[in-house]
Amino acid sequence: MKKLSTVLVALTLAVALPLQAATRTAAFEVSGWTCGSCAAATRIALKKLDGVEHVKTDLDKKEALVTYDDSKVTTERMVQAVAKIGYKATVKAGTPSVNSSQPRASTSIEAPVSAERVSFFEVPLECGAAEALGCGSASKPVLKELERNSKVKEAKINYSRTVLAVVWNDPEQALSGVATVEAVFKARDLETTLLRASARARR
Repeated sequence: MKKLSTVLVALTLAVALPLQAATRTAAFEVSGWTCGSCAAATRIALKKLDGVEHVKTDLDKKEALVTYDDSKVTTERMVQAVAKIGYKATVKAGTPSVNSSQPRASTSIEAPVSAERVSFFEVPLECGAAEALGCGSASKPVLKELERNSKVKEAKINYSRTVLAVVWNDPEQALSGVATVEAVFKARDLETTLLRASARARR
């Protein structure tokens, strides 16, 4: 009887212990970039992948550094995402590396878009000629088009033209308004992504 109890306890523990997922970092060499907008577009495309937690791009080094959850996404999937927007990415030797381990069961999931008065988007409107400088000629038509939309009260962009803030006339319109913003950028062959609360905190 004692032996049976021991076996049952061992089986219970085996089932209860979650499988381990790891947060990893992979470095990619990217070819095809010609300006800061190329790097920004790549960053946005990678951030759209479920499981990608953070992306840092370096135009001079032609490099993208990606932190991701290996239980949700693979480096092969990232290479495909980069290829889809017209660039070629290859994993650099020595990566990916394990940063930390955590139970799969505790993996956080982003909540749906909530009704907010202001929505923030990451946008690829940087200037290719100067680092940390935005392209006014590219951003001005976007802002004008957005402000003509009945849902939008005001649209503002930061100095480097990487973050767009959209103020809605009605907070409830934020839910459908996200698609409106994405459509404006898509019409110009540009990628944009909504910055949720967790992403905004890291910026």
